[in-house]
Amino acid sequence: MKTRKKILFPALFLLALLLTPALTMFELLHSPSGWSVEENRALATAPQVSMQSIWDGTLAQDAETFYKDHIFARRLLLKLDTAIQMQVLRRAVVHDVVVGDTVLLPAPGFSARLNDEALERKADTIAGGLQSVKQAADEVGAQLLFTIVPEQRTVYAEYYPDWMDNPGQQTKRNRQALLAAIEQAEISTLDLTPVFAQREDLLSCYSRVDHHYTLKGAYLTYQSVCEAFGLRASEIAICETQSDLLGTYNRKLYDLSPVREAMQVVQTPFPAYERLDNGDASDTPLIRVRESGQSLYGDYMGGDIAETIVRTNRPALPRILIVGDSFTNALEPLAVFDFAEMRSLDYRHFDGPALSDYIRAYRPDYVLILRDDVSCLDTDGNGALQ
Repeated sequence: MKTRKKILFPALFLLALLLTPALTMFELLHSPSGWSVEENRALATAPQVSMQSIWDGTLAQDAETFYKDHIFARRLLLKLDTAIQMQVLRRAVVHDVVVGDTVLLPAPGFSARLNDEALERKADTIAGGLQSVKQAADEVGAQLLFTIVPEQRTVYAEYYPDWMDNPGQQTKRNRQALLAAIEQAEISTLDLTPVFAQREDLLSCYSRVDHHYTLKGAYLTYQSVCEAFGLRASEIAICETQSDLLGTYNRKLYDLSPVREAMQVVQTPFPAYERLDNGDASDTPLIRVRESGQSLYGDYMGGDIAETIVRTNRPALPRILIVGDSFTNALEPLAVFDFAEMRSLDYRHFDGPALSDYIRAYRPDYVLILRDDVSCLDTDGNGALQ
């Protein structure tokens, strides 16, 4: 029996070594490219063969990357590795996710630990660019409001282990520096951080598996913004679906975490509307409702889009322009209830006129710029508005 075992295990190992390349080639023939949902990236495409790529070694490098991305049973192996790290080794952090029983959080870490002077310089740069935006808003009689919402790691800072570096202090410094600079520029500001801190139902307002707020959190933000504008937000009913939200962090963990969250949708019927995305008529729903399975944060407004226009053809109501990144996605459907027209711009993707010129051409009644306290000091995209 011992002799058989000694022969069996090496034989199985040798068989696996022989079969893996063959099965990988079979997989490549049937699926030479694709998208990794868990890694949120495109898988490598077949390398281009040329004399130059052979000579400079890039062909070998690209071929290795291509093979790694398409090796047989790759996803299954990565999922198995994740399960071992979570359930056998009991690691606190897996794939840059802090694994908890109540919420999932990003592992601490910022691209740079800036001193106060560096923070102020970044904040002054952003505020300086917004001066032209304020001037344009004043010219057309629009109310301008710069709003900061806390990112998920800020809201759930207390869920980080005591021994782990807590990002809450850094996001606080980000907020303080930027709000001070913008207020100095005499632009109206709104910080939603204390508003959320006072909520007793915080777990229903911010996602436990993603870095965004939930739809209820977006509604609280919308109500606060309307109040700051001197408006009253409509009463909107929000309910949970039978579909789970596959958030950023559950995605990274191959959906192996026990933390679950139901997707939230609007129950109140939307008014009649017409929609354009990037200048073309669009039938993308304001909120995609999945009765079961898995939902995505991108189901709000169809994800990040450079320019969206939603018209409800109610001329008695005002018009609003919303500027920001993915945090505005869950907010935009709510504005349809109270505005004749809602336009949204995401300057990470929008290559049209500068915001000040856009405001002069569009002449909205209200302009909302929405940023989160992790990315708010970025000086490109939505941080480089003029």
